[in-house]
Amino acid sequence: MKLEMLPLPDRSTQSDPQSSPSEGVSTRLLTPSEISSLEPIFKEHGAQDLPDPATSFVVGSVDANGKVVAFLVMQLKVHAQPMWIQPGHEALFRSLVNIAEKTISERVNGCWIYLFAEAGRHSKLASHVGMKLEPWNVYSKFIKAEAVPELEEVIQ
Repeated sequence: MKLEMLPLPDRSTQSDPQSSPSEGVSTRLLTPSEISSLEPIFKEHGAQDLPDPATSFVVGSVDANGKVVAFLVMQLKVHAQPMWIQPGHEALFRSLVNIAEKTISERVNGCWIYLFAEAGRHSKLASHVGMKLEPWNVYSKFIKAEAVPELEEVIQ
């Protein structure tokens, strides 16, 4: 299965990513109207909808004419882990999944659930309840909270 993605940048014309941004371009959180202007790009790449503003934000680079020339969407996703079942109680797995799915359906208007599992038992269980293996590499990075001076003063 081919995964449709945005094209890679042309490295022959790409500037150093650490260099200063293009002149006249500002990078910041996008406004709702700027995000709406991205809809054709999302549609062109197979997305059904724009990201849910309740669980996402969009950082974008806007040129002097107000056109978004680059963007990055940050989205919260439901991660189904950790899980533990005492040996001998494996039959409870289906009940755990049913109640989790029911709770999600009651609380949100549909969402994707992700599970990061090595090959083996958890992968088999995920497949058994209808999850599909995605053709992605998964990368991670921990972002520390910035120290907020006002909060530090309150804590002391």
